[in-house]
Amino acid sequence: MKNTNPRQMSCHVNNKAVIELINKLQYPQAGKGSFLHRKARTEKDKNGQYLPASLIGINVVNYSVKPSVFVQENITPSELKELYYEAILKRNNYQFSGNGQKIFGPVDKDGYATARSIQICRQGSFKQGDQLITKNYPWTVTIQNGKGIKEINKNTGGTKIKSGSFVCEKKASINLSDGDFFTFLDEAVTYLLAWENYISHSYIKANEEAIRTFEKEKALDRRKSEI
Repeated sequence: MKNTNPRQMSCHVNNKAVIELINKLQYPQAGKGSFLHRKARTEKDKNGQYLPASLIGINVVNYSVKPSVFVQENITPSELKELYYEAILKRNNYQFSGNGQKIFGPVDKDGYATARSIQICRQGSFKQGDQLITKNYPWTVTIQNGKGIKEINKNTGGTKIKSGSFVCEKKASINLSDGDFFTFLDEAVTYLLAWENYISHSYIKANEEAIRTFEKEKALDRRKSEI
């Protein structure tokens, strides 16, 4: 029997697909800011490479086809909480704020880099003629993995996918009821909050010490400049 990945925070299985959330949480070095999760591109290792940001992985496997299709994407801890609150609110026609495409990694000989797309939405009902039909499975999660061409985002200075260049190589979706979606997220958020509480004690203590050291050094520099 295959062992469950210990990084799995939650999982939901139906007769066509499985979706799971994966623990990729990273806590930051004290003195880098008063937040419990490492932000993207804020800390470097001894070789000058940026350390990974704190993320939640989303894996979807469609096993209704042969061979089965596995796709993956990442969201931030804050985005996980957004989805959890929306699972409580049950707003019709909700679109996840993280929906869209991402591109990253090295460029191949043809100018393409790894690209991913995610769409999470809730459509609670729809009209069929004069009737309003309530959906039993209003939540849909769709992930596409593929490649695209990088270009500079003039608004942010970062990178984005060149319009029309995304090539989908794998795609998988899963539909969930309100109850299943809430349970799926509730398990993950419960773990996330417990993790934040666990690391907060040692992190806040170290960060408060870093704040005091920073302010002492700043005050010392001021006194030196006044001499």
